[in-house]
Amino acid sequence: MILVELVVAALALAPQQGAVAIEIETIDGDTYCSVRAQGAPIDDVMRELASKLGRELTGFERIEEPQRVTVELESRPLAQAVRTMLGAAGLRGRVGWQHIEVASDLPPFPQRAELFAAAELAYVRVLMEHPDSPDCPKARLALGEMKDLEGNRVNAIGHYELLIESYPASELVPEALARLCRDLVAEERWEEVRVRATELANRKESHPYHAQARRDLALSLAHLGDWRQALFVLRALDTAYETSDLLERSERLFVRARALVGAGDSAEALRCLDRIDALGVHAFGQIDSMELRARALDQAGRPLDAALAWLHFAAQADPSQRRTALVRAAELALKGEGDELSVVFLHAQAEALGLGDDLVPYLARARARLGLGLASVQPVVASPTARLREAERLLGRGLPAHARDAFQAVFLEQRALPPDQRVQLARGYATALETLSATGAAIDVLREVVATLEDPRDRAGLYVLAAEIHERDGRFDAAIDAYGGRL
Repeated sequence: MILVELVVAALALAPQQGAVAIEIETIDGDTYCSVRAQGAPIDDVMRELASKLGRELTGFERIEEPQRVTVELESRPLAQAVRTMLGAAGLRGRVGWQHIEVASDLPPFPQRAELFAAAELAYVRVLMEHPDSPDCPKARLALGEMKDLEGNRVNAIGHYELLIESYPASELVPEALARLCRDLVAEERWEEVRVRATELANRKESHPYHAQARRDLALSLAHLGDWRQALFVLRALDTAYETSDLLERSERLFVRARALVGAGDSAEALRCLDRIDALGVHAFGQIDSMELRARALDQAGRPLDAALAWLHFAAQADPSQRRTALVRAAELALKGEGDELSVVFLHAQAEALGLGDDLVPYLARARARLGLGLASVQPVVASPTARLREAERLLGRGLPAHARDAFQAVFLEQRALPPDQRVQLARGYATALETLSATGAAIDVLREVVATLEDPRDRAGLYVLAAEIHERDGRFDAAIDAYGGRL
């Protein structure tokens, strides 16, 4: 008899199909609610809640067939309870002081951006409401992946860094580090690539990113000017992690070529680039290989081949890079005798790209050599010193983009300048780049020029400038290093 009574009592307490029970309480000025419903229409649940709160409920008139929900929430904050209940029915809502608004979670035919926005909101809510859940690292990684797919690398980097710092013991940390390195490479944040790639390479647990970590480390070292160490890392990589994958082989060859150009071994760099062409896979993009080939040919003392390579690069490059490439092609074509017609052709190409005025001095010189009338062109080829003064004048006039291009052309001939003018060049070029938000490139310029200076006083001034740039960029650890003479 007692057993029967217990069963009857339990049945009486259990929520019946369609029944709704809601209790409201106030704790420290905040509203909390407990909700129990068994297979109840979501609009009935929300109307009962709105009634107890004394708030107006809107939006269900636009919902065609409200779903039934089963809910058991105990003393939850009001906004959280509303999100949970509506989310279970594929809806979303907004709680105001006098009303509760309900809407469909997604439109009937959602666009990609709407799906991403809904998914991002769901993940963020999970992280906020369940910060200790073992699934939080997955949510953070997913947020980073979505930002990558949207093309928002800066935000993706932030999510990966939060995963690494907030969940250091998670098995997802190696993948987050690998994705972080990939995005930092794309953003050309080479010092950060070096730090994170080293961290990934040094992790003791087994993961599939050891080879990528060492390749990214070598690439960062090559960009930071430590070319020999980059080559050492690449040799160790090839020894420890042989690969037959064409894409991976192409990536390693490209990094090796970049390091070799920096180390002055242009012949071996060109052989690496030839091997990339033979593979038919350009891991970092064909345009990057074209630029590297032009630099290698230039360094190898093959001016006419280099001029042609710079021309090919200019035809494919970003508009901001075309001027420098065309000017360098014209300079190289004029180095020897008998190639004046190439400069005439280069000027025509520059005219088609809207950059004809930049090549007028070189065209004038070529026409003079050919014995042709100079017409309206001025046969003046400015010296690097004169062009440095012009670049500084452009910067002083508040034209940082024009100044950057002018400094970049002089930068290619920096070795022809005396040390004091190299310091001027570095200061002006770095200032122009920082003004254009290219702080990483500004530091790269300072680092490269510092390496050519023998007088500690000249180097000290550039270290201070680098530190100030880092401080303005919020990178205080890097600023401390710069003040200490380390770039």
